[in-house]
Amino acid sequence: MTTQEKVESLIQQAAELPDDAQAELLQSLVDMRSQHLGIYRLDEEARAADAGSAEDTRLGRSATAQDI
Repeated sequence: MTTQEKVESLIQQAAELPDDAQAELLQSLVDMRSQHLGIYRLDEEARAADAGSAEDTRLGRSATAQDI
């Protein structure tokens, strides 16, 4: 059996799992896909910090090489 065939078989079996188990499996697959594709999801704290950094840069509030 090829890997693709195994995946397809497991997907069919997953459809028979209870809803909560399917949701858990789905989240695991999303996490694995993100990990392998290099996708990073920002949480609200990181998003706010990023927005603050962008604002500082826009307003010229960045440290110069000499300051560092």
